[in-house]
This record gives sequence, C-alpha cells and structure tokens, in this order.
Amino acid sequence: MIAPPHSRYLEQLRYTHKAHLRLTVMNPAGTSMGVLPVTAVQFELDGLAQIRRSATITVGEDFTTTPSRDALEATTTRDGVVRIEHAVNPLGAEQTSSLVWVVLATLRVQDISRSATTASTEIVAFDRTMLLDEFQLPTPQPLNNTYLNLIKRLIAELTAPAAAPPPAVLTEPFIVHPSIDTTLRPAPGKSLAQGANRLEEMQRLAEAIGGVVSCDALGRFTLAPYTLPGPPVLELTLGEDGTIENVGEEFSRTNQYNAVGIEFTPTDDTTGEIKSKQFYKYDNVPSSPTYYDGPFGRRNIFFQEEYAHVPNDATANKIATERLKQYTGSIRGLNLSVVYNPLLEPGDRISVEFPDGVVEDHIIDQLSMNLGSSARMSVVTRFEGVPLGGPT
Repeated sequence: MIAPPHSRYLEQLRYTHKAHLRLTVMNPAGTSMGVLPVTAVQFELDGLAQIRRSATITVGEDFTTTPSRDALEATTTRDGVVRIEHAVNPLGAEQTSSLVWVVLATLRVQDISRSATTASTEIVAFDRTMLLDEFQLPTPQPLNNTYLNLIKRLIAELTAPAAAPPPAVLTEPFIVHPSIDTTLRPAPGKSLAQGANRLEEMQRLAEAIGGVVSCDALGRFTLAPYTLPGPPVLELTLGEDGTIENVGEEFSRTNQYNAVGIEFTPTDDTTGEIKSKQFYKYDNVPSSPTYYDGPFGRRNIFFQEEYAHVPNDATANKIATERLKQYTGSIRGLNLSVVYNPLLEPGDRISVEFPDGVVEDHIIDQLSMNLGSSARMSVVTRFEGVPLGGPT
C-alpha cells in the first residue's frame, strides 16, 4: 500500500466525498512547470507486468495555443515526468483550499494526442521502468559485483546525463526492503549478453535475491518481495451493506505448476571448473491445492538459460522457492468491483469476507480505476492460504 498519507485524507476517503485530481508537469530538472486541469484518469496497476503503473490522462482543455504545450512536450524527454495527485473532501463541502493532496503516480509520458474538435488532450504514461525497456545492452555486461549493485548499475546507465560516461553507482534514491539479502553475488566469470533486454535482465537479477524491481508512487526505484509479509491491509465484505459491489470467481490451471527446475553453471571453488547443475523445488504441502502428489497432477516448469549466473545451490534454492510461490497454492481467484481505494498496490494482501461467513486472504495482482468519474474500481486477486472461518 502507498505510504500512509495525512490522517484526514484516510478519514474522508471512508465516507461519501468529492474527488479532486490534478496533474503536475515536471521538467527534466525535477521542477514543476505548472498544474493542468484533469478531466479523467484511467489508472492501471499490474503486478504481473514488468512495467507496473500506467495511466491514460484526459486534460479538458486545448493546449495547442497556450504555454502548456511546451510543458507537455518537455515531458516526452527521457527525464520529464507528470505527477498524478488525488484529494477528497466531504460531499457538500465547497472549500478546497485545505485539501490534502496524495501522490498516486509519477509517470513518464509516452504519447500525447490533442483534439481541436473536443478541445481536449490525451496523455498516455508509464512508470520509469519503461526507460530500461527502451535500451538494450550495447556491450556485454560483466556480472562482477553483488546482485544489488548490478541492478543499480543497469539503472544508473540510463539516468546519467547523455554526454557523461555511464556511472558505476546509482546516485538517485533506491529503496530496498530489509528482507532482501544485499550481499549475494553471481557466479564469477558470468556476463549479460550484448543486445539483451535491460529490463528483463534486471528483473532476473532481482529474482535471484527474492525480489522484483518497480517504481513507487513518487517514481523511485524499489526492490522488494512481490508479496510483503504482514496482515491484510484492507478488509472487504460481500453483502447488502458490504464494500464489494460485484464478484466473479475464476478457476484455472493456466500458469499453475507444482515443480520448478533451474539449470545453472556455477564455478567450482576448488577446481575452477564450470559445471552445469540442475535444481528442483516441489510443492510438498499435502494441504495445498497444487500438491505435487495430489489430485492436481504433476506439472513442472523448467528454466534453462535465465539463471546461468546463479553461483551456488543456496541461491538456486532461493530463486526456485520464490518461483514456486508464484505458481502454486492458488488455482482460483476473484474479479472484484469494489469501493475504490487508490492507495492499494499489487502484492497487497487483503481480507475478503463472504456472506456465508467464510473469510479468505487474497493477494492483489491487478487494479484498474477511473479516477474522478467512478466510485468503483476493478481488482483481480488470487487466493492465498486456507479459509479462516465459516462452514467447514
């Protein structure tokens, strides 16, 4: 969940309110170039995609003949961004001078289209991980540092001034969750291939230490487990007075596996010989719906080239364990239409209570909301764990 904002925002979000939106245009130096009036924002958060945040923003004014045209065009440069902010006040309250504004996303503009007929401008924007997807590795990248520093280097090469040599370290903020082991290193002598996709390789390096790289609401790069430990951040109820308006349930074997195999080529510390090894991890929990020897059946997935840099069995075990978590224990999920809460994030754990009294924990994979024009949002989840109550 987005870092807790002002308590007044949280309180007003719980009750009937009027939503306010604004779009701040930031130049490459990080300075505001003005605030634009926003008609609507279609905001998407997809935890299953490598680029997590995206938005289609409608600005309800024709900017082709105003200074704002230059401001918008400046955002299409590498370091230009727009910042989506959201505020609420109680329904019927007219005063807006004391609104508490919360940053929902800091995005890099991909496309801008203007319409003289409708006097509006549409902006399509993505978070800053898009930068890494646009520039393949021009030369082989030696893996001669810790996984964390290698990830930072892949980012630093794209955030440095174009005329400067690529820096060895990242100077901008980079947030690392305390559960991540920052000391692990790849096997010696390994490198990323010339022409490799920078974003894909960065995520593989992150997986090796149990994390995923994304951008937070402020546009800062972060490295954290996909699902953070802890209790549910929100409770949802289905029923006449509940917060869930509609629910659909899905059962699927797609992307469900109960055995993960990894092939890697570590260097023997004693002989210096490079040997290919295979490591497997199985769903060996009898109560799991995808138990390896259970009615689900045996279904495996094997990664042969993605993790050649893995140095030892311990790291292979960490990767296989995290991969297995993504594929097992959940053969069903929910499609929810709920009262919107723009503070939720993919990977958040929520509690869902059904009319029969059953309470389940679910992990959010995807969210979609039309800010400013709807009080509902769509949430796609997957079931985690065993029901906590109700009929047995």
